[in-house]
Amino acid sequence: MFAALTVNATPSTSVTPDAERQILCTALGSDGVDTDQFDEAFVYVVDGAQAGETRKVLSGTFDGPIGSLLMDRPFSSPLASGTAFELTSPLGGGRHLTHKGLNDAINEALARIWTVARITVTGNGTYSYSLDAYPWMTDPDQLREVSDTYFYGNIRPAERSPFGYRIVVNGATRTLVTDALYAAAESFYLDVFVRADRYVYDGTSWAFATTPGLQTDAYQSAAPEEQVVAFAMVKALQSHRRMLLADKRLEKQQRAELLGENGRRTLTWARAAARIKRTTFPKPIPEPQRGLVGLPVGRFISVGWP
Repeated sequence: MFAALTVNATPSTSVTPDAERQILCTALGSDGVDTDQFDEAFVYVVDGAQAGETRKVLSGTFDGPIGSLLMDRPFSSPLASGTAFELTSPLGGGRHLTHKGLNDAINEALARIWTVARITVTGNGTYSYSLDAYPWMTDPDQLREVSDTYFYGNIRPAERSPFGYRIVVNGATRTLVTDALYAAAESFYLDVFVRADRYVYDGTSWAFATTPGLQTDAYQSAAPEEQVVAFAMVKALQSHRRMLLADKRLEKQQRAELLGENGRRTLTWARAAARIKRTTFPKPIPEPQRGLVGLPVGRFISVGWP
């Protein structure tokens, strides 16, 4: 179950002593729905002063005529009118007690998805460039290619450079060494493999995040949605399995049936994720980038160069 809803009125402390526990939402109002309709569902607050808070609906507390829900514990303050929230089951939007939520599943999925990003580097008149600003680049193979406008200047877009490069690792220090000499203020570009939880939009600009993952609902990732869904479903179902195993209220037969269904769905999504990893993740360029043998030094070469 997933519903994106909005609080229509701020609970009054003079009417409801536990106003911090109550949500009033006319979209849920119905005279024909039982009080147990939303038992064990989760509420995740999307915006406002309580953004990011997750609570569970108390059993038997749904009041259909006024669209009221009571939570298992109070919010930090009553939810104001106009506050957006999500009503979900069997997992919450955010973490609840020791159980992970949908947001955790999405970030765990992004940590398993590779994307390609372009880093702009400004020449310094040498052959060496520090990569310390990108601590997530831990493997030289994460550098896919170097692109520049070395031969054609601004009359053509940057293309894969025919000159070689290498990454020199010295402890925690990584240095890019290029065979081409880039002048001061001359730009060239690194196309790199990066995990989708590292290259994110924080609501203002795209950047390589020091803290991985989507931190708020304003954040975005460059990963294709279908990839995120497949990998996140695997992680969500794994979390749901742990919840089922920890729930002492379930009868043995009921738990077995739920775990069986969970296992079948997990296998389906795990196969989808494996197929995506095999067929759609960005791949290294087949031929390694090498330096040119016998190329004369300078900007101009023979007419016969393709």
